[in-house]
Amino acid sequence: MIAVLFPHFALLRVELIRPTGCTVRIQARGREPSAACPGCGTVSRRVHSGYERKMSDTAISNQQAILQLRVRRFFCGSSDCPKKTFAEQIPGLTFRHGRCTMLLRTVREAIALALGGRAGARLAELRRSESARTRCCGSSGPCPTRKSARCESWASTTSRSSGVTTTAPC
Repeated sequence: MIAVLFPHFALLRVELIRPTGCTVRIQARGREPSAACPGCGTVSRRVHSGYERKMSDTAISNQQAILQLRVRRFFCGSSDCPKKTFAEQIPGLTFRHGRCTMLLRTVREAIALALGGRAGARLAELRRSESARTRCCGSSGPCPTRKSARCESWASTTSRSSGVTTTAPC
């Protein structure tokens, strides 16, 4: 049933789905017993360690979805490979250093390209994408809603009697 409703979870073993407030938390792990090294392509079954990775996913019934993915680190079996260990990636779901699923990343990129700026942020917030204002344009900080205080204070101290049009350095 989960594979029908969430095809991007097909390679996961979903262990628990629980609503908490206005979010849905999904605990899962990969199904495959092995993973290919991204450095050399050697398939490894030897597990080094594991950790939990929290990722945002597309909204479920207008509720924010958080995927708590149990990820394994594997030893690379090739002696020529510069990577000694590597983290498994779930094809079609995760990407290196990603904090959201591939599906959510695609949705955010489409919104940003179609609307951009504040209009895209408003639509993303309606879709319940986590931190929509900061993620649409790919910036780490919030999208500006007004001029910064530095710009305003600089403009207020600048002499306007000279008749020269000046712009704030920001």
